[in-house]
Amino acid sequence: MKKSRLWKTALVVLVPFCILSAVLFSSHSFAPAGAQEEVKLELVGQIGGETNAVYVVDNYAYIGVGPKLAILDVSDPANPTEVGHVILPGIVEDVYVVGDYAYVAAYDAGLRVISVADKSNLTEVGFFNTPGLAEDVHVVGDYAYVADWRGGLHIISVADKSSLIEVGFCEIPGRAVDVYVVRDYAYVAGAGLCIISVADKTNPIKVGFSPRSSEGIYVVGDYAFVAAGEAGLRVISVADKSSPTEVGLCNTPGYAHDVHMLGNYAYVADEWGGLHIISVVDKSRPMEVSFYDTPGYAYGIHAVGDYAYVADRHKGLRIISIYDASNPVEVGSFDTTNPYRAQAVHVVGDYAYVADGSDGLRIISVADKSNPTEVGFCDTPGYAHDVHVVRDYAYVADGESGLRVISVADKSNPLEVGYCNVPGSAVGVHIAGNYAYVAAGEAGLHVISIVDKSNPMEVGFHSTLGYTFGVHVVGDYAYAADGSEGLRIISVADKSNPVEVSFLATRCIAVYVVGNYAYVVGGFDVRVISVADKSSPMEVGFRQIPGLANGIHVIGDYAYVICYDWVKGLRVISVADKSNPMEAGFFETPGYPGDVHVVGDYAYVAADEGGLLILRIVKPEYRVYLPIVGPLALR
Repeated sequence: MKKSRLWKTALVVLVPFCILSAVLFSSHSFAPAGAQEEVKLELVGQIGGETNAVYVVDNYAYIGVGPKLAILDVSDPANPTEVGHVILPGIVEDVYVVGDYAYVAAYDAGLRVISVADKSNLTEVGFFNTPGLAEDVHVVGDYAYVADWRGGLHIISVADKSSLIEVGFCEIPGRAVDVYVVRDYAYVAGAGLCIISVADKTNPIKVGFSPRSSEGIYVVGDYAFVAAGEAGLRVISVADKSSPTEVGLCNTPGYAHDVHMLGNYAYVADEWGGLHIISVVDKSRPMEVSFYDTPGYAYGIHAVGDYAYVADRHKGLRIISIYDASNPVEVGSFDTTNPYRAQAVHVVGDYAYVADGSDGLRIISVADKSNPTEVGFCDTPGYAHDVHVVRDYAYVADGESGLRVISVADKSNPLEVGYCNVPGSAVGVHIAGNYAYVAAGEAGLHVISIVDKSNPMEVGFHSTLGYTFGVHVVGDYAYAADGSEGLRIISVADKSNPVEVSFLATRCIAVYVVGNYAYVVGGFDVRVISVADKSSPMEVGFRQIPGLANGIHVIGDYAYVICYDWVKGLRVISVADKSNPMEAGFFETPGYPGDVHVVGDYAYVAADEGGLLILRIVKPEYRVYLPIVGPLALR
């Protein structure tokens, strides 16, 4: 609730028969402007995410960084620099540039059209929500061809950029993940290679099919060059469209995800196998001539002139000289700022501390909400699931590597100072006083003394019946989210001997406790539990929601709930009336959110491949009613 307190000096006017006075009451007597309150969530900042896509034209590289489309000036390959970006509502899976427009396949946000006439000020001018997941786009003339995962191939007129219209559709067996169009045919990669006649845009017809799974495709003349995952590079003759035939194969060591042709060479993005350069002079015997092991996972590729531009997922853009095809050399890179796989976030002051999965702990300055910047990181040995920061220390639940204690006194140089192994997998952590309470999955709850930061020691544990996903500690009680075994309330008054005092049978993935209430999520609902009597918790209210909830943070009269399935995003639930919680707002996130932390007027969302999102919380506006007292008789 947006509160404001305005006091006016009473104006008293004496007249022969009355006194008029105006009095302004406090905010508690304000009335809402509408019968239904609504909390609006506005995206103001974003950082991190995967680099899956790259397209290069006229000394500019257009890359995806999570939900962000960024333009890099690559006129100096050794020093690529960002000149502009725009944040989109979905993860950038592919980009295709024609003239002053970039066409983006934005996964569950469909096709987006971005004006890039002013490289420093990108503007979305149109979009089309496809029914599936937009994985790839190819533009020819006034038409965009979208590979839409299970949604098949969609043909969309882009003649009017502000009003995109679907003109045709073709169902694809299995999945559609890449598309390449040449004249009257669209070649679609997925469960196999599907050849579709698009001579009649309103009635595309499948005319040929080649089995075996495929991920990427590039067509030159009578041949389709297919990035075929574990099978490497396949060369398929498409001279007879009704009967495509494999004529050559070259195995690669990784997983061939994308391919680009330049001259007599196929450049294959081979994920963990890096970049592979394959001679296709003899189509029946394609042969590898060299490779370059990129530091990340080579996911997308565009070769132009003497350079191959590789979208290397968490390692950003790699620029590789292919002037000598037998000896590729990296000449430049643009390291997209992490977090790469944001799992959890804790905000203290002007800094957000992000548990970044396999990339450990990232420290992000959020002093400027519209321009968050990474200032430091510490690569933990395990998989960072959760983080809790108290004063100068960050405590990281690091999967099979247990609890890691990291000094963050110097934000630019965080250093691990101690650790404590726990059985199972450390997936959640909460700090209370001199103790860290670690949710260890199948190994239950572990209590660790952190008095000596350099030597944290386990002092007690409690084996729960289920899988302990998370824990929240208030006073002498730990509230454990134990999955299908519900909410467990555990007395930790004796740290060496935690004892369960009660439980509530409800699916519980996350719990947040405020006062005498525990707020629980773990299914398609939010449940409010009275814990005034620790020995007998009772549900007092619930609210069904359309998404599968897995995280929650409660501030004041609102619960901020993370949903991560097909209706993913952040939901705001009013809990002012505990017996009747009501949804008050929603924001669909790019990426699959795993955690939320609310500080002041901002919600910080760890959105996995979508990076860290910063949302402004705009609460209901209120009208003020000014009662006028009078006339009053003079006495």
